Amino acid sequence: MKFDILVEAVSPNKAFWQATQSKFGPSGKSIDPDEYPAIKGLEGPFYIASVGKVLYYDPKEGKYYDRKTDFYVDAEGNLT
Repeated sequence: MKFDILVEAVSPNKAFWQATQSKFGPSGKSIDPDEYPAIKGLEGPFYIASVGKVLYYDPKEGKYYDRKTDFYVDAEGNLT
C-alpha cells in the first residue's frame, strides 16, 4: 500500500506506526506533505480515521498533537 510507504518514510518509528494501524485501522487516506510536513521531535503525521484528523504523536508528552489547532488531543479528538 502506497500510504504505508509514505508514513513509514515520515515516521522513523515503524513499531509505533504499526500499533497506530492496529488501534485505529488503516486509513488509506494520503496526507499532503506540504500541508502536514514532518515536525522535528514528533512522529507522523498520521490520519486518525476515528476523529477525522491528521495528528502527530509527541513521544515526550505521550499525546497526540493537532497542528491545525496547536493543541494536544487524546485519541478520541478531545483536548487534553
